[in-house]
Amino acid sequence: MKNIIRFFVLIIIVISARRELHAQWVQATGTDGGSINCFVMNNDNLFAATYNEGVLLSTNYGISWSAVNNGLPNQPSDAIAALKAFGGKIFASAFDGIYTSTNNGTSWTSNYGGLPGLTATTFASNGTNLFAGLYNPITGTYYGVYRSKDSGASWIPMNNGLTEPIVNTFTVDGINLFAGTYAGIFLSTDNGANWMTADSGLSVAYIYALVANNGNMFAGTNGGVYFSSDNGTHWVTVNNGLIALDVRAFAVINNNIFVGTQSNGVYLSTNNGGSWNVENKGLTTLDVSSFITYDGELFAGTIGGGIFRRPLSDFGISAVNEKPASVPTQLTLSQNYPNPFSATTNIEFQIPNEEHITLNIYNALGEEVSTLVNGEQAAGEHNVSFDADGLPGGIYFYKVSAGGNVQTNKMFIIR
Repeated sequence: MKNIIRFFVLIIIVISARRELHAQWVQATGTDGGSINCFVMNNDNLFAATYNEGVLLSTNYGISWSAVNNGLPNQPSDAIAALKAFGGKIFASAFDGIYTSTNNGTSWTSNYGGLPGLTATTFASNGTNLFAGLYNPITGTYYGVYRSKDSGASWIPMNNGLTEPIVNTFTVDGINLFAGTYAGIFLSTDNGANWMTADSGLSVAYIYALVANNGNMFAGTNGGVYFSSDNGTHWVTVNNGLIALDVRAFAVINNNIFVGTQSNGVYLSTNNGGSWNVENKGLTTLDVSSFITYDGELFAGTIGGGIFRRPLSDFGISAVNEKPASVPTQLTLSQNYPNPFSATTNIEFQIPNEEHITLNIYNALGEEVSTLVNGEQAAGEHNVSFDADGLPGGIYFYKVSAGGNVQTNKMFIIR
C-alpha cells in the first residue's frame, strides 16, 4: 500500500513539474534576434512591424513567422514603424512613406496620398476615419495628426489645439480620440478637428502607450503607469509592484492588464492596476515593445529577441474567442444563443475594420449591468460569452458600438 501511495505521489509531482515547465514564454520560430515595433491582425493572419526585417507574417496562429516585403523599401535596415488593418488594406509605415497591401502582404505598393517623404509613427481608426501621427525621418520633423476619410488616398492635417507634434500613440473610446505625445495627452471629441489637453495629474511628459478598458484609461509613460477614471481629466500613478517605470505597451483582456517595459519585461495586474506582478519566465529579452492577443495566446514583441507567445490560460485568463475567418462589409450583431437562457449565452458580432468596440448589457430600465468588450478589436467575427450569474430573470438588451455605428438586440434570462 505504501508503494502505491508513493507511486501516485510521484505521478502528481511529475505532472506538476511538467505544468510548471510549460507555464512560460516560448519564442516563435523565425523571429530570433528581431526587434518588433507593433502587431496587427487581418483575417486569420498575424503581422508584425519590425525594425530590421520589414514585415513579418504568421499564417499558423503565431507559431512561425516569415518576411513579406515584396514592394517595400529595403533601406534603412528594412524598418517598419507601424502597421494598421483598415478598409480592406494593410497600411505599413516605411522609411520613405506609407505603403499598402490588399493581398495580405503578398505585395506592397506606395500609398503616399499626397504625403511624399512623410511616414507614420502610429495609426488609429474610428468609423471611416483613419488617423496617423506623421513625421519626416530624414529631417526629423514631426507634423502632428493627419486624417484620411478615403482609406489613405488623401490626408489633411488635424492639429487645432494640438501643441505637441510628436505623436507616439492613439487610443479610441467611443467618440473620444486620445493622442499620447512627448508633451502629455490630448483629447479630441470631433474626429481630430479640435484638441484639448487631458493630462491633469501627469507629472511626466513622455507618453508611450494608451489603452481604454471598461471606462478606465491607462497611460504608459517614462514614469510608470498612470490611471484615469474620468476620460483623462485626472490621472494618478498606479505603480505598486512595478519596478520598471519605462512602460511601452499594454494588453487588456477583461480586467487583466499586461504592461511591457523597456528593461524589466512583462507585468500583470488583475485588479485594474492596483498591484503588479512580474511574468517573465521563459523571456530571454526583457525589452518588451508590443503585445497582441490571438487564439487564446498572448504575443509579446521584444527589442532584439523577436516574438514570444504564451497561453492566456497560464495566467488563469479566459479570452474572447476571435474567429476572423472572413472580413464582413458592415457591422452586424447576431441573436444570442441560447435564448432564452439561465446561466450563460454567446453573443456574436462582426466588424469590417480593426477599431474600438464596446459591447454592453442593459436591463429593461436602460441601466448598464455589464461591459463585455471595451477596446480595439480586429476585423472579422467575434464571439463573446456572457455569464448572467447574479442577475434576475427578465428582458435584457445588448448593444455593440463601433465608431458611429450601433446595433442592439434583445435577450431573455429565465429563473
